[in-house]
Amino acid sequence: MIGETTKYLLRKDARLAVFHRNLLCVLMVVIAIAALQPDCLAQFAIRANVVQQGWFESWALQGRNEQYYREQVESQAQLEIENLKSVVPISELQEKKLKLALEGDLARFFRMVDEARFKTRNMQPVNEQVGEISRIISPIQQIVQKGILDETSLFHGVLDNMLTPEQSELWDKELARRQRLINKAIVQVQICALEKTMPLLSKQREALTNVVLERLEGKKVINQYRVYLVDYAMYTLPESKLKTFLDEKQVKFYRQKRSQVEGWKSMLEGQGAKFEDEVEEPAEPEEATEVEKEEAEDGAKKAPVQRNAGGLG
Repeated sequence: MIGETTKYLLRKDARLAVFHRNLLCVLMVVIAIAALQPDCLAQFAIRANVVQQGWFESWALQGRNEQYYREQVESQAQLEIENLKSVVPISELQEKKLKLALEGDLARFFRMVDEARFKTRNMQPVNEQVGEISRIISPIQQIVQKGILDETSLFHGVLDNMLTPEQSELWDKELARRQRLINKAIVQVQICALEKTMPLLSKQREALTNVVLERLEGKKVINQYRVYLVDYAMYTLPESKLKTFLDEKQVKFYRQKRSQVEGWKSMLEGQGAKFEDEVEEPAEPEEATEVEKEEAEDGAKKAPVQRNAGGLG
């Protein structure tokens, strides 16, 4: 029995010895490869740093990784190109120019990302380093918020310059039509929210929709600010317009809502949306009651006569 146990242990030790020898061989091969290719160690270090710096994409790209964000922008551009082609016939050369401009926008953006990543490579978003990280990443966050393909992009610059006057006219009309549809949808949703506390008649609802859409004409902001723009346009309407289709109680309620959105003015003006008709007229004085009129007359009769400085009556 003891002999069998001894044999089993010897076989087990032999298997362990073989395993350790094989593991040592593998490690020697890895070390040899690394010695022949020094860049391997650098690549391992870079990848380790990327993993350690996982917070960077969360901060800079709003939680999306670079590949997903690139694909998202490319899909957006392709969709815009297809929308353009459905309205304005463009040549293959024009389409190629737009795609090259898109590559330029992406290259410029991700160059900024790489530079910011390099500057923050030894930082962590804790304590005193948070402010410095925010300063470095803030320009990227602003671009992500408004979108790479905004009006300052190469894509839109090429689009504006390559279209003929006839093509530009057709495209501008289509963009304006889409903007009105988007505005109308948001206005209707916000009016539904308003009616939870201030019910409207059908004609009042229609009048409010039309007057708000009229104020929104030509105003553009990035998607994140659309609802703010609609609410501001709706709740800062001059009372002279409100009184044409709302009763006194509704106007008074509306005045309370106005105070909640007035703080958005500078934010929207920063986006280029200004309202020229928002100067508020002074409130009309309420008509005095009969009792108040009689008290005022009695007070006038009892009041002492005002004499001039020379004492002449």
